[in-house]
Amino acid sequence: MKADFIQRLNNMMSDRLKILEPSHLLPEAAPLHRNILRQFPVLQSVLESLSEGLLIVSESGELWYANEQARRISQQLTQSDRTSIMQEIERVCDSLIESRSLFPDQKLILDSEIVMLDATIVRIQAQWFQSAKIQQACILVTLEDLCNNN
Repeated sequence: MKADFIQRLNNMMSDRLKILEPSHLLPEAAPLHRNILRQFPVLQSVLESLSEGLLIVSESGELWYANEQARRISQQLTQSDRTSIMQEIERVCDSLIESRSLFPDQKLILDSEIVMLDATIVRIQAQWFQSAKIQQACILVTLEDLCNNN
């Protein structure tokens, strides 16, 4: 993955981004995001109401989508914790990318847990995501606050 993976995710999940609009996504992803959500408003409601944080990331580390819970988890983290979680997301995604050549026909879900400075535990899971609407495979990353399951 590109060296700027952590920086891209840090920028997206910074406290400055209270609302992630399609304009904050990659230019090529924004029309796709708008089209899918316009055609399926129920899908947007479902994605935004999940208790897990949800990120859709390209194989090169470009963020295509983040739901409300992912933004909430990020906003509760200190800068140090945010950096730690982004590094762990990168590590899990890199491992998933490497595993594709070793296990090409198996659907894998890789996960990790990270303990924050305030003892909050966040589970990170990554799996491949492919859709007919998206030309390339993406990585679906879920973030689950194990201390605050609401």
